[in-house]
Amino acid sequence: MTVVAGPKVTEQKFAGDVVACRERAQAAAGTAVNVAGHLDRQNRYDAVYSDCMLERGYTVSQPVAR
Repeated sequence: MTVVAGPKVTEQKFAGDVVACRERAQAAAGTAVNVAGHLDRQNRYDAVYSDCMLERGYTVSQPVAR
């Protein structure tokens, strides 16, 4: 996935938001029920990370499945 900051966001702010959202996503993925293994945890991580970055005003794009 790609996260794009607006033109007025400093690199320091962006880096701090990335760290905060990664930590939130890791915590959520760690508590996900491990029924189907790694894929469920990765999907949970991606969803929480995307939501976190969107909440902070960033644009998030998902890769195109091929």
